[in-house]
Amino acid sequence: MLNAANTMKKRPRTDKPVFRGLDHERRSCTAKKRFSNPGAARTHAAYLRSAYPDTPPMTEYGCEFCGGWHLAKSH
Repeated sequence: MLNAANTMKKRPRTDKPVFRGLDHERRSCTAKKRFSNPGAARTHAAYLRSAYPDTPPMTEYGCEFCGGWHLAKSH
């Protein structure tokens, strides 16, 4: 299970990249769980796969909006 130490707060909006639309930010950042490092994201992905075997494979990625790490489905 994940603890609060593996999640992180959002960076100030002034550090954000070029604006591409709020929908893009929602889909890639704000609607997802944020992790402090790629290892924490991988650990959570492994937990999801063990708890829910039908979960598709996931990969971690560095977020350009918040500076944290999120999980995305691997295709």
